[in-house]
Amino acid sequence: MGYLTADQIHVLANAFKIRGHVAASKLKTKSGIDTQVVRDLHDMGLLSKRDGKYGKSARTGAALRDHGFDTSTMPVEEPPKQPETPSVAEMLRESEFAAPLKDAKSILAFELEYAREQARNGNPFMLIKLQWPDLVITDPIDLHFFKKHCQRKEHLDLRLDDKQCHFISQVFNRQNKEVAIKGCTSPGKGFATALCINVWYDIWEQDRIILISPTVEHAKTIMFAEVSKIRRRMKHVSPNVGVFTESMKDSKCESHILQILNPDGGEGISGAHGKNTLYVFDESSSVPNELIENARSPARMIIAISNPRTLSGWFYDLYPKVDPDVDRCFVDRGISRAVVTFGGSDCINVKAKRLNDPSYAPPGGIQVELLDGTFEVVPEGVPIPKRLVPYVRALIPAQLDISKYRAFKQIKDLNEVAWRVDGKFPPEDLEYQVIPPSWLSKPVELWKKEWQTIDVTAFGLDLAASTDGDSTILMAGGWKGIKHTFETKKSSTVETLNWIRQCAASLGVDLFSGEAPIAVDAIGAGGARFCETLEEAGCVVIRCVGNSASDVNPYLYLNKRAELYGELGHRLSPESDHLDPFMIPDDTKLHEEFAAHEKIFDVSGNKFRLTPKSPNSKDRDSGVRLQTVKEKIGRSPDRSDAAVLCYAAIRESAEVGKCFEQFDPSKVAVSCVQTSSGPLYTTASGVETTEAMDVIDVEAEQRLWEAALNDVSFTEMF
Repeated sequence: MGYLTADQIHVLANAFKIRGHVAASKLKTKSGIDTQVVRDLHDMGLLSKRDGKYGKSARTGAALRDHGFDTSTMPVEEPPKQPETPSVAEMLRESEFAAPLKDAKSILAFELEYAREQARNGNPFMLIKLQWPDLVITDPIDLHFFKKHCQRKEHLDLRLDDKQCHFISQVFNRQNKEVAIKGCTSPGKGFATALCINVWYDIWEQDRIILISPTVEHAKTIMFAEVSKIRRRMKHVSPNVGVFTESMKDSKCESHILQILNPDGGEGISGAHGKNTLYVFDESSSVPNELIENARSPARMIIAISNPRTLSGWFYDLYPKVDPDVDRCFVDRGISRAVVTFGGSDCINVKAKRLNDPSYAPPGGIQVELLDGTFEVVPEGVPIPKRLVPYVRALIPAQLDISKYRAFKQIKDLNEVAWRVDGKFPPEDLEYQVIPPSWLSKPVELWKKEWQTIDVTAFGLDLAASTDGDSTILMAGGWKGIKHTFETKKSSTVETLNWIRQCAASLGVDLFSGEAPIAVDAIGAGGARFCETLEEAGCVVIRCVGNSASDVNPYLYLNKRAELYGELGHRLSPESDHLDPFMIPDDTKLHEEFAAHEKIFDVSGNKFRLTPKSPNSKDRDSGVRLQTVKEKIGRSPDRSDAAVLCYAAIRESAEVGKCFEQFDPSKVAVSCVQTSSGPLYTTASGVETTEAMDVIDVEAEQRLWEAALNDVSFTEMF
């Protein structure tokens, strides 16, 4: 090994952009070189060390020659050592326990017990390093990029992602009762959970760990298999613990056990009491609601992990509805909970552009980052040179890498991209949401352009339950859509009546002479009395009682409220028979309230009711309390209730036939003829045009219109 001059080391520092900051001790070598510079160069592999002296490494010569230096050598003294933090063993030797600690075995036992005590107090990382030394990064290149791309300040020498470390720390935070983690495909949430399980089992001598998945087979082949694999990697394993097909048991303590629960039977929930009982729910979105409720009483800690595929169920309810993708700790109905979101962009393999298979450059090529901050580009499909493999291989093996991340980003389904790539709940759930957000795009865009063309023929009124926070909402619309929204917080019946009269008059409607019907939520004594007052004032009132039976389709809707939302949802659906969208105001609150209403099916799976408004609502089958709309979005759904009431009034008014005549005669064609210059359309108004448009069957539309009129029920109107 050749030694380097001070000038040569300065050249290396400049060539590789090492800034010569002076250490806190202000120490320098006799050659005038900042000791921290020497250390940094050595850590980066640009200097080697032998016999207490620093010299050139395999990469040194090229850098020196590029800057006009030859590779001749001369000694460089080793920089003074900085004081290092003593190990646990060293501290023990100097302590009062030094006498009995005469051999390495005794020292190791004290180190392990000290690390376990740290884990019990909320810091499991010392124990992780002792039990899984293969997770400690020794490669200087990997260590450099972990330090560069990780945000955490501690434990940067652990081959764990920031999100994994954050999740693990939350599990062992004694303030938390529940920890939920949702993530993209293969970010490492399963590995982090299995690591937590093994640490938990190691630090508590009397505990029960219960694994729950959608099926026993899934629990065995996924989570338990991962737990067993990590268990085999442990360096210091108790000889009393045996790993079996579906369990892990301690031969000296029956209550020290890990087992799989059959989700169909529920055995093990009620009997798994203990101050350190841990429940782990894998693929939580598919686990029945009653299991989490039954586990909350005996559990010291609950871990719930899942891909966030749906917008319903107890796992979805664990996350706040406002900013659900922000990591946070909070208290929900007396339960202290931490929630974590692990997206693809959070993975260090994605941030550092790493590959699980570094043989060939992936589609789109790859930009390889070197230690000095420069980049080399390898085009798509080209073999990656061996010298670049250390800079391309995965920093965390098997984690989502840049190649799969790019492929997933090409998925066209935005819902799938949300959960598979970003670890977020999808923007909509077509299976459960009555009115998904995507259904509102065209109706809102059309409303922005043509809202003034809507002729008001009906109204919907949602009365405030109180003047403390709630508002009374009046919506006005016609067969084209909802035209206007009015809002007030009037405190008396007389004031509210006058306000309704003025709102209707501003749209040219004398509501109190019966010119247009008004649908009102008549549930409760207050709603019924207000309906009577409106009727006495001359209004045509359509009384809607949310918990009454459905008049339209009792085989689909469990109650009137489900019918009100379901019928408007049917009208807004892109698969609706109507040609023009039903216009919806550009109102963010209204759209959020629509999206918050989800279907809750009965045991038959055919009929549904909606996300409840009452805080005391329970699932009819399991008896589990259901989350309300107000708990989801932080307010009562006054706007959406008024909107569906307005649509109910439109449907049941004398104008209902026009709901099926949803086209502008100048915008649809009744025939199309092929000419030499292209297709020639004849519009319903008799004008010929070459502009492409839909061709309709006028007679069929007329039959549909007449059938709709015949089906109208006026029993509640007059």
